[in-house]
Amino acid sequence: MINIAVWGIALGMIIMIMAISMTKGFQKEIKNKIIGFASDIQISKTGIDESYESTPFLIDSSYTVNLTIMI
Repeated sequence: MINIAVWGIALGMIIMIMAISMTKGFQKEIKNKIIGFASDIQISKTGIDESYESTPFLIDSSYTVNLTIMI
């Protein structure tokens, strides 16, 4: 009886460890997929309005010079 109980607990622990590791792996893959949709650095226009709609802004040569120096 004790032998069966020990094997049952060991099997349950192995299954729990596998489930947790698979869940962590899936979370990591989903995070990488979400990051892949957007870049690590996003340039946006600051303003007074707090809407979620992005408004375009003009890029002139001074921006490109500053960006190349930062990289």
